[in-house]
Amino acid sequence: MPSGAGHDTLAIGQVLDTVMVFVPSKDGRSHCPVEWSEYADIAKAVAVIYDLILNMQ
Repeated sequence: MPSGAGHDTLAIGQVLDTVMVFVPSKDGRSHCPVEWSEYADIAKAVAVIYDLILNMQ
């Protein structure tokens, strides 16, 4: 899914393929003091990353 988010992928993406896993935040707020993500959603993101690592070859 294309995104306008850059983060570290702006630099790393010049050398390597990159992916980002997005976790829903309450009211869509991110990068601010009131940002909040449910632990269940964070756990789902961790599971996606874990499965990705296990399946990389």
